[in-house]
Formats: sequence, structure tokens, C-alpha cells
Amino acid sequence: MTDRQRKKYMKEYRKTHREKLAAYGREWWKKHGWKQNAMRRHKYRKNAAFREAELKRKWEARHGLS
Repeated sequence: MTDRQRKKYMKEYRKTHREKLAAYGREWWKKHGWKQNAMRRHKYRKNAAFREAELKRKWEARHGLS
């Protein structure tokens, strides 16, 4: 299967299985979201560049600039 064929197949798959994939994603976040949030909090505390980028991103979102 070429990359082009794979891309077409996956696009069609996501279109036809949209509800099932969304339910799977929600279920995954219920089980693993705490771990992702802990990793994000750690990165926020330890990485000054990431912290600045997040503050800027959130400020722009609050002020309708994004």
C-alpha cells in the first residue's frame, strides 16, 4: 500500500467509524488523562520556554487573537 493509498483509506475509515473512534478517545482520556495532565504540569514547571509559550497562547485565546 502506497502512502497515497493509505491516506485515502484512513480518511475513509475515519469518516465511517467517526462515532466509534470518538467514544474510544473519550474512554482513553477517562483512564489516562491524569497521566497526561501530570506530564504537562511537570513540563510547565521545568521548561521555561514551554511555560512562556503556554502563557502567550492562553493570553491570545482570552483576547481573541488566536
